[in-house]
Amino acid sequence: MSSPSKNRYAKLPGRGRRRRTGVTASPAFTKGYLGEDHLLVVESDGFLEKYKRFYFKDIQAIVVQKIPYWRPTIYVTHIGLVLLLILAALTDSAIQIVMVVLSIVVGLMVSIDALRGKLCFTEIRTSVQKDQLAFMGRWRVALKCLQILKPLIEAAQPQPVPNPDHASQTSVENR
Repeated sequence: MSSPSKNRYAKLPGRGRRRRTGVTASPAFTKGYLGEDHLLVVESDGFLEKYKRFYFKDIQAIVVQKIPYWRPTIYVTHIGLVLLLILAALTDSAIQIVMVVLSIVVGLMVSIDALRGKLCFTEIRTSVQKDQLAFMGRWRVALKCLQILKPLIEAAQPQPVPNPDHASQTSVENR
């Protein structure tokens, strides 16, 4: 009989695709899990899984930056949608049906992306590394995860000790 596992993980909200440089055969998807004293990030591309563990006591910062909605990919998608509709208006009936169907598909993709919420870039920093948290790629998801992580990180971090010299100088200045 096997003993129950000591490490129990709770899945954090969100999943995302990690931005990689260069040409890759398959994208890497990431998910976040909450451990007892650490954050576990699992990156999987279908063939290989990588696990990264960030202990709460070592985390120095989690930086979240909003990405503007009107990024270049949205411009290209909208231009493609307009071109498909123009081609549909100028062509014969058989090709016209194909163009209308393609424009509906592109329009649905843009609408779904807009409904999923604003994008953001999230990065975790420790004293020795910084890494992207792609599973927190939407603004609402990042805020939910931060609400969960912030108290755990603060509890694991040592509290700053007040400097007695600084306290006495402050009290003298206030008199």
